[in-house]
Amino acid sequence: MTVADQVVDGLLAAGIEPLMVVWGSPRWANGSDDRAVVPTEEAAFASWLERYRAFARVLATHYQGRVDHWELWNEPNISAFWKPNPNIDSYARWAVAVEAELRRANPAAKVAYGSVTVPEVGYESPGHIAGRDFVRGL
Repeated sequence: MTVADQVVDGLLAAGIEPLMVVWGSPRWANGSDDRAVVPTEEAAFASWLERYRAFARVLATHYQGRVDHWELWNEPNISAFWKPNPNIDSYARWAVAVEAELRRANPAAKVAYGSVTVPEVGYESPGHIAGRDFVRGL
């Protein structure tokens, strides 16, 4: 049993519905030691996306009947969490693919796209996208 399984079981035992946040990527999927790195070259992104779909399929099946609430990534509008720079189109492709895999195992799942930073703020840094603009772009 994994730590995540123990946490989910503990929450359920306490009468709390778990919210699973799916974000980040291990080295075997993105080729980087930094979990926030998302490949930008199309072929690498497509390969990463297929690996992530497979992961999401296993994750959804494993937690079927135990986790009904999912959040897809965290603050994908800032480069601290979607490197090297946020990309609305890439995030949308990823989120739609992952949501499809989650819903395949649980059609009634409640799926929220990633929370974004303060709507008006892009952290004054190149490459960041203000939360409001990111949501509108989706």
